[in-house]
Amino acid sequence: MKKIRFVALLLASFSASTCASIFTDKEVLSVIAESPPVLVLDSKFVFQETDLDTGKITSTYTWVVKEKKEYEGRLSYWIDTTGGQGENFNIYDTNLNWKAFVVKGKKRTSAFPCIQELSWPLKVGKNWQTSYDYWDYLKGNSVRNASQLVIVESYEEVKVPAGIFQTFKIVRETIIFKVINWYAPSIGISVKRQIERTTDNPLGYGRFIAELTEYDIPNK
Repeated sequence: MKKIRFVALLLASFSASTCASIFTDKEVLSVIAESPPVLVLDSKFVFQETDLDTGKITSTYTWVVKEKKEYEGRLSYWIDTTGGQGENFNIYDTNLNWKAFVVKGKKRTSAFPCIQELSWPLKVGKNWQTSYDYWDYLKGNSVRNASQLVIVESYEEVKVPAGIFQTFKIVRETIIFKVINWYAPSIGISVKRQIERTTDNPLGYGRFIAELTEYDIPNK
């Protein structure tokens, strides 16, 4: 499903902390995720979202890797965000970068060419600029030439309700928002995602974190 190269031997016991590195700097710099995973169809991932200011759970949702088919001429993953009901889909390219959100067959939002949160191979210290045009078809507005710096900040162990994972911590931010992903190569997705919006953000102030609570990957 994936290729992960460990140049250094990573020896450590699991940490009980929520988010703690258990590796030396030398070991961290030696870890490379060489290529994107091939997501298994019908894989299911359940997330729980929490408001970081109130500590209250705001939602629980299930993603299902429903299809791998063309979107605007390119092979893409269609991930059902309604738990398999087939109504709403997040569309990702084969590098696992977001391209669009489709509701009942119609584009609700999209980015061109994509929002590049992952750049292969992944390794700590790598950074790149993601540049794209963004459309919100429901509101009838768009943002042209959006650009953010993305940094693979660290390689660390995180504990979420679904278990303990070794992850790449990937940060993308502007003056109005910050997004942090903890991407786990072992299962091919981010097991934790934190979003922080400032008061200047059009969506308003907010701080939320989504954590993987359970998952099922066929034949894994």
